[in-house]
Amino acid sequence: MRASCVYSYALFAIGRLERLGGPRASRAALAIARAAAADAYISACADARGRLAACAFLHATLLGAPRDAYAELCAMDDRERRAECLRHFVSVACEVGTPSILAELPWAGLRAELMATLRWKAANGDARRRPSYYELRFALAARAGDMREAAQAQWEWAIALSATPALPPACLLYTSPSPRDGL
Repeated sequence: MRASCVYSYALFAIGRLERLGGPRASRAALAIARAAAADAYISACADARGRLAACAFLHATLLGAPRDAYAELCAMDDRERRAECLRHFVSVACEVGTPSILAELPWAGLRAELMATLRWKAANGDARRRPSYYELRFALAARAGDMREAAQAQWEWAIALSATPALPPACLLYTSPSPRDGL
């Protein structure tokens, strides 16, 4: 009974804070999720612990604290929830412009999931975008000493680039008005 009350109250409070928005609300939601997950009664319930860990992960990424988000990611027990959070983490790191954080973190036990996520994002994204998911795959595989995976990333990137139509040169994108336009 006590675990369900603490869990329900924690989710209610987190939901209210999410509606408020902002960094202060995210910090408070992160603190509530961590405190509730540390409760002895809730730690016995895997689903409640997983949901609270996902809330803590989300608010750590919203606060721009990738190392805290990584710690929450590693603490998750549910594989599906962890894979979903890992996809979100990779997307946020690349959209914010800090893909180097992916190379800095150890990824103990999560490397296979990380590489699968990067492989999927590279195959389903634009090969010309920067930073390229192919480049990230290459860098992480080379850093880990997996030269086969690194070479495969470069090969797939070359194939994707050859299949992508080339952008026109920048000088062709802008045409000056002609006298016939009446400008």
